[in-house]
Amino acid sequence: MGQRLLKLGALVAGTLAAIAMTRYMATPVAPSYAPDTVQCHAIDAQDAPSGCVAIDPARFGFAALRGM
Repeated sequence: MGQRLLKLGALVAGTLAAIAMTRYMATPVAPSYAPDTVQCHAIDAQDAPSGCVAIDPARFGFAALRGM
């Protein structure tokens, strides 16, 4: 019985990993950034961006490439 549960758990984990990889590949990657592009963290009451910081292309991380 324990061996079956172990195999079932491995099957479920593999299935979830496959679904996650498929969803990751289906999500479009953000366009490449120009050197003077800024990333803004919020929008104020007048729909103007606030909390903006310049994006340093030399310090791109995984989240920046995914458009987060």
